[in-house]
Amino acid sequence: MVILSLLIAFATSYTALNLLAHMRKSSGKAFWIWLVCGALAMGCGIWSVHFVGMLAFSLPVPLGYDLPLTLLSLIFAIAISGAALWIMRFSLLNNSLTAAGALFMGIGIAATHYTGLAANLMSPPIDYDPALVILSISIAIIAASLALFIAFRLQYKSSIGVVLTKLFSAAVLGGAISGMHYTGMAAAHFAPDSVSLVGDSSAGINNLALASIVILVTVLGLLMTLVTSSFDTYLAVENVKITTTLQTANEQLQSIAYHDALTGLPRRLLLEDRLNQAAYHAERNHKTFACLFIDLDRFKPVNDTFGHRIGDELLKAVADPLAGLY
Repeated sequence: MVILSLLIAFATSYTALNLLAHMRKSSGKAFWIWLVCGALAMGCGIWSVHFVGMLAFSLPVPLGYDLPLTLLSLIFAIAISGAALWIMRFSLLNNSLTAAGALFMGIGIAATHYTGLAANLMSPPIDYDPALVILSISIAIIAASLALFIAFRLQYKSSIGVVLTKLFSAAVLGGAISGMHYTGMAAAHFAPDSVSLVGDSSAGINNLALASIVILVTVLGLLMTLVTSSFDTYLAVENVKITTTLQTANEQLQSIAYHDALTGLPRRLLLEDRLNQAAYHAERNHKTFACLFIDLDRFKPVNDTFGHRIGDELLKAVADPLAGLY
């Protein structure tokens, strides 16, 4: 269970950094989708780390968890994740953002942990070592600060450097989550005769129910990751379609501007450009050039006698041999 909680912490942190990269490049509705999915994925991951760690913890008496406090700890985790991602959305880093983000994230992780631990409702109450409590919060803040510092600089790395830096940053942020939890657990002292007030209560959550909820929340976090990945794929496909459409439209507009729609021959705009190039080339090389003008005599009677359709066919018949000359 301890190893599983560490893996969840690392995976959660890596997912959050991936979502952060997409969020920075988005705006409008897409930004809010990334932010909500990122907050849910990261919040569920932080919450799962704590309660998977609690499943690894055992006392000689049955343990239970108060449902409102358990849900409150989940809300804390999601809220702090959303706030942290909101702060990290900026493309530039300064000391104020780093301090605010790290402080907010560290306190939020601590709030999730200690609220979840308080959900045990032990009698006598859990006694805490103040020094270890402060140490646990400090670990979360310092490690989160380092993770934010690294994450903000991902955009300045090469592609290989981004992956390696992101892995290292995820390990640091995962360490902040796990370090906070297990140091916080070391700070908690249970009296030898303590019992959980919800251990055998039908209103509480026992370990089996907790395991089911943790699985559900973890699946929810993975589902958010899947949704965001699918959304990213959708955006990529749409961007390719838009780019292709714009490129095709641009080519068509350029063709219309430079070529006659009926004959396919260059229009006056392209003719003037080629004449300017020829004049510049001749002047630079001290040479001359000639321009041949071809006209169709008595073309108007063709249109008047046989109609414009026949006139168009005549123009295309004359243009076809000329089109192969340039």
